[in-house]
Amino acid sequence: MDFDVYQFSKQDEPTVLADYAAKESAEYGATAKSGTVNGLTYYYYDATEESEGETYPTRTYILDTGAGYTELVFLLDGETAETETAAILRSKRRSWI
Repeated sequence: MDFDVYQFSKQDEPTVLADYAAKESAEYGATAKSGTVNGLTYYYYDATEESEGETYPTRTYILDTGAGYTELVFLLDGETAETETAAILRSKRRSWI
């Protein structure tokens, strides 16, 4: 499973998760969709990102973690990002938040 975790402050950002997700997904020409797992609401979108001259399909999940936003960005390399993310969100250890 290949993914990165990013955390962002809410300072100078929309304070409503749906608005933040809409802003972030629009930067990649995508539209964020919502879901819920274990009582956590999240938004996600698919995009193509570039790194070191290569392009990769990705799926980004966005959560409101109180003081900020957490983004989990999965490289879609044939694995099922949705299943992997659900397993992470369902886990009792949420040290990545």
